Amino acid sequence: KMGSVNANGESKSVWIWTGNKQVMTAAVERGWNTFIFDSDCSQLAKDWSSIALINLLYIKDGVLTDSESRSVALFFEISSPQHLEQMFVRDELENIVINLLDWQKTTSAFDKINIWHVMVIPAENLVAALQGLNKRVFAVAETAPEAQTFLEALEHGLDGVVLKVDNIDAVLKLKEYFDKRSEARN
Repeated sequence: KMGSVNANGESKSVWIWTGNKQVMTAAVERGWNTFIFDSDCSQLAKDWSSIALINLLYIKDGVLTDSESRSVALFFEISSPQHLEQMFVRDELENIVINLLDWQKTTSAFDKINIWHVMVIPAENLVAALQGLNKRVFAVAETAPEAQTFLEALEHGLDGVVLKVDNIDAVLKLKEYFDKRSEARN
């Protein structure tokens, strides 16, 4: 379990979801070694695990499993605030991964007027809805700023993010964010 620490001293985890070998290499070099693969990408996962010491997770039927087929996390795709409220969480797994789908992506990420509604509101709704569940909650983020929003929402933020990217830039920017937060604490 890769952890970084936020400004409040809380451990935050980063899992990577990519099909890009350069992204994998950049993430491993920065200490992030948990990777998510679609169930039909098992050969890619095996290839990568032969060149780097990584933790493999596979998504199938709403569950993330490890390389020994043990369930590690529930996986939910949420398309609206109402869908989030109706989400049913089983007790047996410690981790939950949530992908907010189109709900969060209704406008360009650089539309400054709507950035609050596009990223911050869904992140805060997610944190508020899942507080008190006694679970480690991860959200799928497709950019470093989106990941930061999930990690900081309502001061506490989520327990981690799944960075779903195919370019190295997002990995580098997210690591830079953690480094700056770490420096601010020291």
